[in-house]
Amino acid sequence: MATEQNQPKPKLPARIKVILFASLALNLVIVGVVVGAIARFGGEHGRGVHRDPMIRALSLEDRRAVGRAVREAQGGDRRALGRALGEVMDEIIGALEADPLDRAALEAAMARKSALLRGRRDAGEAAIVETIIRMSAQERRAFARQLKEGRERWRGKAGQRGG
Repeated sequence: MATEQNQPKPKLPARIKVILFASLALNLVIVGVVVGAIARFGGEHGRGVHRDPMIRALSLEDRRAVGRAVREAQGGDRRALGRALGEVMDEIIGALEADPLDRAALEAAMARKSALLRGRRDAGEAAIVETIIRMSAQERRAFARQLKEGRERWRGKAGQRGG
């Protein structure tokens, strides 16, 4: 009995400790992502995803219709803009890493980025206008009310942030 008490407890192998630590770190990352998403997109279901207040004020059905119209205006490929923006970002990074800095290349890449985003924004705005035109007077008033409520919520949050 005395010899059993004097023997040291077996230690965990270093590999197991590393695996446990990595597992804990991964779990904390997942919890952080979930909590961050809830904090950022919380509130009314499906309304906090878009930054544009006009998109947020539309019904889910109308938001989907606007999204379809934007995709159609861009050739129907959901990922085309992302690929194009990725290519432009590669150009921007290349220009930033060049020594000396190639100002013309940087400006050209930035102009391409702006044009890509402007095209998407313009298509979205045109689709929103078409959606509003199809609304009845009652639907337009409800849409305006949603915009007002969103503006007031934003103003309240800006006041809380000191902005």
